[in-house]
Amino acid sequence: GSYTTRLLASFIMTDPDETKTPSKGNLILRTKKNMAGKVVSSKLVKKALPEEAKQLLKWLRIIFDKTGQPKNGEIVEKNLLKIVAKGKILSDEKLVSMKEFLVADEALRRSFDILYELYDYNGNPEKIKKVHYKFERVVKYLREVEEHVTNILKQHLQPKSMGKIKVIFDILADIKFIEGVWLSQEISDELFQLVNALSKYTQFHYN
Repeated sequence: GSYTTRLLASFIMTDPDETKTPSKGNLILRTKKNMAGKVVSSKLVKKALPEEAKQLLKWLRIIFDKTGQPKNGEIVEKNLLKIVAKGKILSDEKLVSMKEFLVADEALRRSFDILYELYDYNGNPEKIKKVHYKFERVVKYLREVEEHVTNILKQHLQPKSMGKIKVIFDILADIKFIEGVWLSQEISDELFQLVNALSKYTQFHYN
């Protein structure tokens, strides 16, 4: 199996025209196809997202709402869409290659795989405590994604835009938030839906 927030770098992945092997979901590439010839905006990016990504964002927002952090959910989605829009522009202008994001994507995929495996521990404090190191590993991989994406984009974006990347990962790579979600039995159904959405996203392959 494989779990989540293919959030940023998995949103920015391999261009199938640049590799002979099948590649997994590439948010920027797939969004580009839905936005050909249109002016780039966060609103348009959200509308053009592939269905797996829309479901991922939907359930992530719901979980933030259910855990009393609706503002953080709004901030993550808003900043993420802006970064994806900027990534789309940079890709169109050939300033950034999709291949550059492969390393970031690998780290993100690993974090999702671990979270998927941890789903069965939802609502079980004793087991969650025993696998605390796995949650730490998730955070480590998410921070690696942040580092890779930052290094790729820093020469192209203003400090304000780069700050949006940090904000996204400061929220998502918060181990207290992640473990808190897993500890809560009240949001088991929502967590299942998120894990399911993330799994579908990570399993996407170009035909």
